[in-house]
Amino acid sequence: MRADRLLRLTWILSGRSAPIPAAQLAAELEVSTRTVLRDVEALSAAGVPVYTTRGSRGGIALVDGYRPHILGLSRDEARALTAVASLPTAGALGVGDLVRSAIGKVCRAADRSEETLLGSRVVVDPNGWLGGQRRSWLEEAMRAVRGRHRVAFRYTAGGSGRLSDVSTTALGLLCAAADWYLVGGRGSESVRFYRLDRVDDLRVGEEDDAAPRVDVAEEWRRARARFQERFTPVSAVLNVRRCALGRLRGLVSVDRVENLSGPAGGAQGEDWVQVCATFGDVSHATEVLPRLAAHVRVVEPEELKEALRGLAEQVWAAAV
Repeated sequence: MRADRLLRLTWILSGRSAPIPAAQLAAELEVSTRTVLRDVEALSAAGVPVYTTRGSRGGIALVDGYRPHILGLSRDEARALTAVASLPTAGALGVGDLVRSAIGKVCRAADRSEETLLGSRVVVDPNGWLGGQRRSWLEEAMRAVRGRHRVAFRYTAGGSGRLSDVSTTALGLLCAAADWYLVGGRGSESVRFYRLDRVDDLRVGEEDDAAPRVDVAEEWRRARARFQERFTPVSAVLNVRRCALGRLRGLVSVDRVENLSGPAGGAQGEDWVQVCATFGDVSHATEVLPRLAAHVRVVEPEELKEALRGLAEQVWAAAV
């Protein structure tokens, strides 16, 4: 217990530039003032440059510039940890406060300036501009995964919208982009990924002692490879208004949109540019391009033009 308290005392002192009264340290460490003074003597004997000052502004402090180096952590490693801690994952899993506390200690041990990155310079918000989220069942899913519990829930399939009752064992959690997935499987059945925002009425049951041991990262790589094999990529030459080019890159991904030389041909003017965009398949293209409305024109292939005409006819029929 004393070793832990000495570390805590060192971390507290390293995070302050002014001396801290012994009584304040005693309250924070939940010990007596006498115990704090004994701990200060122990730190000094161990080579930690700690000192005490008298007067109304007196107290206990470390020599200016001293930072305890824990676990051989470098400044770059501390910076990497602050970046990770700013992600929403910890908060979503219900351990945000614990992560912030731990990273605060790390930052004080490496370089106080790095702590300013946490939550102030680097912020990641998966909700975007509109905000708001459906109930994700993440807290219940995390509890089930910790104990490898059986779970039951109603699930809406992404493609067909079919509603089904699912009974499985919680084997892990996956966060892909901003979406959370429950990794489920029982016995010899294949591992499946259930997107939590498509889950309703999740109930956590008993522990599954026979639950299979799986490598979630490897299972995810396999599932993603199988998913990508289902599609035949299609490249399309498009005329796009300059004002919509950024949005197209955001919808498709930057590395899949290549600018062709010069402005778009024809009578469309300098406000248009010609690009080559690669989509997962034709259906992917027909989901993306209508979002750009009058800001995009398809030059080729003809297959994509026909698919968009068919979609336009369906929309028109539904509107009249």
